[in-house]
Amino acid sequence: MNLSTPHKLIVLGMDLLAILIFAVIGRASHGLNLLGIFETALPFMVAALAGFFLFHRWLPAWLAQWLIVANLGMALRILLGGGFAASFWAVALIFTGIILGTSRFITYKLLSIEHS
Repeated sequence: MNLSTPHKLIVLGMDLLAILIFAVIGRASHGLNLLGIFETALPFMVAALAGFFLFHRWLPAWLAQWLIVANLGMALRILLGGGFAASFWAVALIFTGIILGTSRFITYKLLSIEHS
C-alpha cells in the first residue's frame, strides 16, 4: 500500500491517540493524574514514532508497528526507570495490539483506504 504523506500522518496520529487511550485506561486503576499518564504513555509513543519512521514504507504494517510499540516501549519504560513487571508487559502487549489494530481499522475505513 502506498499512502500519501497526509494519510501516513493521520495513521500516525491515530496510533499516538490509541497509545494515549491505553495510558489513560491503564492509569485509571492507579489514580488518574497528568504526570502518571505522561510517564506511562511516553515510552510507547516514542516507540510508535520509531516504528513509524522505520516502517513508513510499509505502513500500515500494523503488526510490525504493534510489536515495536509493545517491546521497544517496554524497553524504554525500563530505561526511564519505570521498572519491569511481567504482568504489565503482558497487558501492554495484548492491549496495544488490540487498540492499535482497532485504531488502524477505523482509520482506514474513515479514509476509505483498502488494506491488505
